[in-house]
Amino acid sequence: KDSCIDITGIINNAIKDCIVKEGICHVYMTATTAALTINENDTLLERDFMKLAKSLANEDAMYAHPGNSHSHLRSSVFGVEKSMPVSNGALVLGKWQRLLLWEFDTTNRKRQLIVSVGGD
Repeated sequence: KDSCIDITGIINNAIKDCIVKEGICHVYMTATTAALTINENDTLLERDFMKLAKSLANEDAMYAHPGNSHSHLRSSVFGVEKSMPVSNGALVLGKWQRLLLWEFDTTNRKRQLIVSVGGD
């Protein structure tokens, strides 16, 4: 519930299992109540991000969909997929960039990521 997980290492490990060393990595999450972002993995930024997410879709607001509508709305705003370049068998990210999975649902969920890597 309302958490952030740095999945950069998980994705880099998946890329290492591929024969592709130069190309593009696409990460897609089969979820409607979580999101993927690329940003710095910092505790204070995590708090700021959650503050923003809650201001966009507050869990105390009255929505037509019962229970976890705010989670679905946050996921839709931030998205469930990212594409990043791959070089030397790893993601190409800026100095502070990390691939982050944001959990918005009201209960613990097991998340599935689909990782596609294409190139040379």
